Amino acid sequence: MLPALLGLLAVSPAAAQSPDDVTRLEPVVVTVTRTEQKAGDAPASVSVVTRDDIRHSASQTVVTARYVGEQYEDDLNTLPLGSYVVFDLFLARAIGKSAEVYVAVENLLDRVYTTGRTSEGVISTGEPRIARGGLRLRF
Repeated sequence: MLPALLGLLAVSPAAAQSPDDVTRLEPVVVTVTRTEQKAGDAPASVSVVTRDDIRHSASQTVVTARYVGEQYEDDLNTLPLGSYVVFDLFLARAIGKSAEVYVAVENLLDRVYTTGRTSEGVISTGEPRIARGGLRLRF
């Protein structure tokens, strides 16, 4: 199906169809397992969450992945620092119209990673898991 869609994009303007010759494609659902299904064959329990649904939701969940690739500490590239990924989590829930309770966890998996090193062998590591929470009020 993807090659067919790419072929449609590659058509030159001179060869484009007139509005009366429109080809209708059947809707396709891409599942969590990354397999295509016809919309009519998708399980009945499938629901679509729109941007407006998320915006008007009383709760919020955000997971962030921070990736840092391999790099060097010095300008001569003799002190390598490994790459790493750190995951953060933020949860919030509205309480009425003017209050929100939240919890945030940085370095969720408590990953130990190198952020610096010296030629003398001193290694600096990144922040350990840090959790914070609170109540946010809007006036």
